[in-house]
Amino acid sequence: MRLAPFGSYTRYLLRAYLQQVGSILAVLWLVALTIDILPQIGLLLDNASDHPVRVVLWFCVLRSPWLIVPLIPFATFLGVLATEYLQTRSGTRILIWNSGRSPLECLVPVLLLGLMLGATDTMLDAWAGPASMAIQTRDKLGRDGQRLDRSQASDFQWISVPDGLLRTKVVQVDGVVLLRELSFFHFEGPEKLVELLHAKEARQEAGSFLWHATDGLFWGTAEDDRSNALITSNILTEGGFSKVFSEIDLHLPVDTLWLSVIGMEPQYVPFAIVRALASGSAHGYDPAVYRTREQAVFADTLLVIAMAVTASVLSTVLLTGINTLTNVTKILLIGYAAHSTERAFVLFGENGALSAFLAAWSVPVLLVAGTVLFLRTYRGAEWV
Repeated sequence: MRLAPFGSYTRYLLRAYLQQVGSILAVLWLVALTIDILPQIGLLLDNASDHPVRVVLWFCVLRSPWLIVPLIPFATFLGVLATEYLQTRSGTRILIWNSGRSPLECLVPVLLLGLMLGATDTMLDAWAGPASMAIQTRDKLGRDGQRLDRSQASDFQWISVPDGLLRTKVVQVDGVVLLRELSFFHFEGPEKLVELLHAKEARQEAGSFLWHATDGLFWGTAEDDRSNALITSNILTEGGFSKVFSEIDLHLPVDTLWLSVIGMEPQYVPFAIVRALASGSAHGYDPAVYRTREQAVFADTLLVIAMAVTASVLSTVLLTGINTLTNVTKILLIGYAAHSTERAFVLFGENGALSAFLAAWSVPVLLVAGTVLFLRTYRGAEWV
């Protein structure tokens, strides 16, 4: 007898998986949404005097992608575990095996589940999330919507360039990035300040790293006086010269695409910009954040598939014994450890402690490899 991999069994079990995952995800989403929304209710109501209920509901919709994305892998793991537990306790799993299907053939529904939810997770992570944040910033909804509003000057940002440090506020006016209240500290060697520039505003010349700074003060030292020049608390105390200027040209090798999203968490940045910054020349910024973000989005689908398959295999093998509660606890700990490790690795990657590829792909690949090794150790030929 030849069994169809996409037959009645597959449809039945896939439906059961989706019901359990959906229920668990809904509970986790409601908890996360409550924690996220409650501190912002006052801020929302202050800006929505006409239709407060409508605004709050719309804000809940906009916040949902970022709340759901990190929950999908672990919710998938829990949903598969719950389904397998119910199947085993009710005797349905034994009935299915007696029908002629091997445990390996029983993985078709869980693979389809992982593929469906993994693709959903990837789309939410790469496109729906940044789009929802763009709406929040446009309408100035919530804390992040106001904090990340590009039309308002940012907090002071410190930017490292090859020959010094830049301290500035960043703002966008009609799509053009401007630097305001900037201070540029030009160093010649470690701890040797040779020039200091304060300006009210600077605008980039198109297609170059040349910025036109206006209305400011410049202090510098002549070549032969630099050994004696000293500046303390922005006040010239010995050597050098200073001058007031209405306009001056300043060479700042800083990527304006990055400046347009400076201060914005990588998950809020449109994915097209993430990819451009990840593959760019990294003028003024650390590309590790964007490279890790790019790889993490690509790895979303495999992570969800790996979590689903791992939960299914562990449940099928370990829930048939007498120590069911102990084994359920072990499986839960494995799933939570994988979920936590993935989040930690991404943080390590964003901070440069791990390469972007290892940070994003280590956990899903290790889950797949560990599941295969587990099957070979505990079941062997029975799984084929």
